[in-house]
Amino acid sequence: MLLKKTIGALLISAVAMLGTDFKEGVNYKTLETAIDAGKNSVVKVFSFTCPFCYKYDKAVTEKVIKAIPNVNFEVWHLKTKGTYGQQGSNLMAVARARDLVSGKGIFDKTAYLKKMKFAYYKAYHNKKMRWDGGEDAFYKKGFEILKTDKVSFEKELASPAVQKLLKRWDAAYPIAKVQGIPGFVVNGKYLLMTQKIKSRDYMIDLINHLMAK
Repeated sequence: MLLKKTIGALLISAVAMLGTDFKEGVNYKTLETAIDAGKNSVVKVFSFTCPFCYKYDKAVTEKVIKAIPNVNFEVWHLKTKGTYGQQGSNLMAVARARDLVSGKGIFDKTAYLKKMKFAYYKAYHNKKMRWDGGEDAFYKKGFEILKTDKVSFEKELASPAVQKLLKRWDAAYPIAKVQGIPGFVVNGKYLLMTQKIKSRDYMIDLINHLMAK
Protein backbone atom coordinates (compact mmCIF):
# COMPACT_ATOMS: atom_id res chain seq x y z
CA MET A 1 0.00 0.00 0.00
CA LEU A 2 2.80 2.39 0.90
CA LEU A 3 4.57 1.56 -2.37
CA LYS A 4 1.39 2.29 -4.34
CA LYS A 5 0.96 5.64 -2.59
CA THR A 6 4.58 6.53 -3.28
CA ILE A 7 4.26 5.64 -6.96
CA GLY A 8 1.01 7.60 -7.16
CA ALA A 9 2.64 10.67 -5.64
CA LEU A 10 5.53 10.42 -8.09
CA LEU A 11 3.13 10.17 -11.03
CA ILE A 12 1.23 13.24 -9.85
CA SER A 13 4.52 15.12 -9.50
CA ALA A 14 5.58 14.03 -12.99
CA VAL A 15 2.30 15.27 -14.47
CA ALA A 16 2.78 18.63 -12.76
CA MET A 17 6.31 18.84 -14.11
CA LEU A 18 5.00 18.29 -17.62
CA GLY A 19 2.64 21.17 -17.09
CA THR A 20 -0.53 19.25 -18.00
CA ASP A 21 -2.34 20.75 -15.01
CA PHE A 22 -1.47 24.32 -15.99
CA LYS A 23 -4.34 26.04 -17.76
CA GLU A 24 -4.73 29.28 -19.66
CA GLY A 25 -6.86 31.70 -17.68
CA VAL A 26 -6.34 29.76 -14.46
CA ASN A 27 -2.60 29.45 -13.87
CA TYR A 28 -1.46 32.00 -16.43
CA LYS A 29 -2.83 34.52 -18.89
CA THR A 30 -1.54 35.39 -22.34
CA LEU A 31 -1.04 39.15 -22.57
CA GLU A 32 -2.98 40.94 -25.30
CA THR A 33 0.19 42.86 -26.14
CA ALA A 34 3.50 41.06 -25.66
CA ILE A 35 6.38 42.95 -24.08
CA ASP A 36 9.89 43.17 -25.47
CA ALA A 37 11.64 40.60 -23.31
CA GLY A 38 12.59 37.71 -25.58
CA LYS A 39 12.91 33.95 -25.18
CA ASN A 40 13.91 32.34 -21.86
CA SER A 41 12.99 35.50 -19.98
CA VAL A 42 11.13 36.38 -16.81
CA VAL A 43 10.20 39.98 -16.07
CA LYS A 44 8.99 40.97 -12.62
CA VAL A 45 6.87 44.11 -12.32
CA PHE A 46 7.08 45.61 -8.83
CA SER A 47 6.75 48.71 -6.70
CA PHE A 48 8.59 49.46 -3.48
CA THR A 49 5.18 50.36 -1.99
CA CYS A 50 3.76 46.89 -2.69
CA PRO A 51 3.80 44.60 0.39
CA PHE A 52 3.48 41.45 -1.71
CA CYS A 53 6.42 42.50 -3.92
CA TYR A 54 8.48 42.90 -0.76
CA LYS A 55 7.43 39.46 0.54
CA TYR A 56 8.29 37.81 -2.76
CA ASP A 57 11.70 39.48 -2.89
CA LYS A 58 12.49 38.44 0.68
CA ALA A 59 11.60 34.76 0.35
CA VAL A 60 10.63 33.68 -3.15
CA THR A 61 12.00 35.51 -6.19
CA GLU A 62 15.71 34.77 -5.92
CA LYS A 63 15.24 31.10 -5.03
CA VAL A 64 12.83 30.56 -7.93
CA ILE A 65 14.88 32.34 -10.56
CA LYS A 66 18.14 30.66 -9.54
CA ALA A 67 16.46 27.27 -9.94
CA ILE A 68 15.69 27.94 -13.62
CA PRO A 69 18.65 27.38 -15.98
CA ASN A 70 19.70 30.01 -18.51
CA VAL A 71 16.92 32.44 -17.61
CA ASN A 72 17.18 36.12 -18.43
CA PHE A 73 15.61 37.89 -15.44
CA GLU A 74 14.64 41.55 -15.32
CA VAL A 75 12.75 43.75 -12.88
CA TRP A 76 10.62 46.70 -13.95
CA HIS A 77 9.52 49.28 -11.41
CA LEU A 78 5.93 50.53 -11.70
CA LYS A 79 5.98 54.32 -11.76
CA THR A 80 2.21 54.77 -11.43
CA LYS A 81 1.89 53.35 -7.90
CA GLY A 82 2.43 55.51 -4.84
CA THR A 83 3.13 59.19 -4.27
CA TYR A 84 6.76 58.84 -5.34
CA GLY A 85 6.33 56.15 -7.98
CA GLN A 86 8.11 58.10 -10.70
CA GLN A 87 10.94 59.10 -8.41
CA GLY A 88 11.26 55.47 -7.34
CA SER A 89 11.53 54.40 -10.96
CA ASN A 90 14.17 57.09 -11.55
CA LEU A 91 16.32 55.74 -8.72
CA MET A 92 15.83 52.10 -9.72
CA ALA A 93 16.67 52.81 -13.37
CA VAL A 94 19.88 54.68 -12.54
CA ALA A 95 20.85 51.86 -10.20
CA ARG A 96 20.12 49.18 -12.80
CA ALA A 97 21.98 51.07 -15.53
CA ARG A 98 25.07 51.23 -13.32
CA ASP A 99 24.83 47.50 -12.61
CA LEU A 100 24.57 46.69 -16.32
CA VAL A 101 27.73 48.65 -17.01
CA SER A 102 29.64 46.89 -14.24
CA GLY A 103 28.20 43.47 -15.08
CA LYS A 104 26.46 42.97 -11.74
CA GLY A 105 23.46 40.67 -11.63
CA ILE A 106 20.16 41.56 -10.01
CA PHE A 107 20.83 39.28 -7.05
CA ASP A 108 24.42 40.39 -6.53
CA LYS A 109 24.82 41.62 -2.95
CA THR A 110 26.80 44.65 -4.14
CA ALA A 111 24.37 45.55 -6.94
CA TYR A 112 23.00 49.08 -6.72
CA LEU A 113 19.52 47.92 -7.69
CA LYS A 114 19.34 45.34 -4.91
CA LYS A 115 20.50 47.90 -2.35
CA MET A 116 18.00 50.44 -3.69
CA LYS A 117 15.04 48.05 -3.69
CA PHE A 118 15.53 46.85 -0.16
CA ALA A 119 16.36 50.29 1.24
CA TYR A 120 13.01 51.62 0.02
CA TYR A 121 11.09 48.44 0.85
CA LYS A 122 12.32 48.67 4.45
CA ALA A 123 11.75 52.42 4.66
CA TYR A 124 8.17 52.15 3.41
CA HIS A 125 7.01 48.91 5.04
CA ASN A 126 9.17 48.54 8.16
CA LYS A 127 9.72 52.16 9.14
CA LYS A 128 6.41 53.44 7.67
CA MET A 129 8.15 56.38 6.02
CA ARG A 130 6.02 58.47 3.66
CA TRP A 131 8.46 61.36 3.02
CA ASP A 132 6.15 64.22 3.90
CA GLY A 133 9.12 66.51 3.41
CA GLY A 134 8.76 66.17 -0.35
CA GLU A 135 10.83 64.90 -3.24
CA ASP A 136 14.20 65.91 -1.76
CA ALA A 137 13.41 63.93 1.38
CA PHE A 138 12.46 60.92 -0.72
CA TYR A 139 15.61 61.05 -2.84
CA LYS A 140 17.96 61.42 0.14
CA LYS A 141 18.49 57.70 0.82
CA GLY A 142 18.80 56.92 -2.86
CA PHE A 143 21.49 59.54 -3.33
CA GLU A 144 23.38 58.04 -0.39
CA ILE A 145 23.29 54.58 -1.99
CA LEU A 146 24.42 55.96 -5.34
CA LYS A 147 26.96 58.28 -3.69
CA THR A 148 25.73 61.17 -5.78
CA ASP A 149 24.09 64.58 -5.50
CA LYS A 150 21.05 66.11 -7.18
CA VAL A 151 22.92 67.72 -10.07
CA SER A 152 24.94 64.60 -10.88
CA PHE A 153 21.89 62.38 -10.50
CA GLU A 154 19.81 64.43 -12.90
CA LYS A 155 22.59 64.25 -15.47
CA GLU A 156 22.81 60.47 -15.04
CA LEU A 157 19.01 60.19 -15.21
CA ALA A 158 18.98 61.98 -18.56
CA SER A 159 21.51 59.59 -20.11
CA PRO A 160 20.34 57.44 -23.06
CA ALA A 161 20.90 54.20 -21.12
CA VAL A 162 18.68 55.22 -18.22
CA GLN A 163 16.00 56.74 -20.44
CA LYS A 164 15.91 53.53 -22.47
CA LEU A 165 15.21 51.53 -19.32
CA LEU A 166 12.48 53.89 -18.18
CA LYS A 167 10.81 53.74 -21.58
CA ARG A 168 10.77 49.92 -21.47
CA TRP A 169 9.35 50.02 -17.95
CA ASP A 170 6.34 51.99 -19.19
CA ALA A 171 4.97 48.61 -20.29
CA ALA A 172 4.68 47.67 -16.61
CA TYR A 173 1.36 49.51 -16.21
CA PRO A 174 -0.82 47.37 -18.53
CA ILE A 175 0.68 44.25 -16.91
CA ALA A 176 -0.18 45.53 -13.43
CA LYS A 177 -3.75 46.30 -14.55
CA VAL A 178 -4.47 42.61 -15.17
CA GLN A 179 -4.17 41.39 -11.57
CA GLY A 180 -2.02 43.83 -9.63
CA ILE A 181 1.57 43.26 -8.59
CA PRO A 182 3.94 41.56 -8.34
CA GLY A 183 3.52 40.52 -11.94
CA PHE A 184 5.74 37.83 -13.45
CA VAL A 185 5.83 37.62 -17.25
CA VAL A 186 7.45 34.65 -19.01
CA ASN A 187 8.89 35.01 -22.53
CA GLY A 188 7.27 38.41 -22.85
CA LYS A 189 3.71 37.12 -23.12
CA TYR A 190 2.63 34.75 -20.34
CA LEU A 191 1.58 36.39 -17.07
CA LEU A 192 1.57 34.12 -14.03
CA MET A 193 -1.65 34.22 -12.02
CA THR A 194 0.02 34.73 -8.66
CA GLN A 195 -3.06 33.88 -6.59
CA LYS A 196 -2.74 30.30 -7.87
CA ILE A 197 0.91 29.89 -6.89
CA LYS A 198 1.04 27.30 -4.12
CA SER A 199 4.77 27.04 -3.47
CA ARG A 200 8.20 27.91 -4.87
CA ASP A 201 8.40 24.52 -6.58
CA TYR A 202 5.00 25.07 -8.15
CA MET A 203 6.13 28.45 -9.48
CA ILE A 204 9.34 26.94 -10.88
CA ASP A 205 7.37 24.20 -12.67
CA LEU A 206 4.94 26.73 -14.13
CA ILE A 207 7.71 28.99 -15.43
CA ASN A 208 9.53 26.02 -16.98
CA HIS A 209 6.28 24.90 -18.61
CA LEU A 210 5.66 28.34 -20.12
CA MET A 211 9.23 28.69 -21.31
CA ALA A 212 8.82 25.50 -23.28
CA LYS A 213 5.65 26.69 -25.07
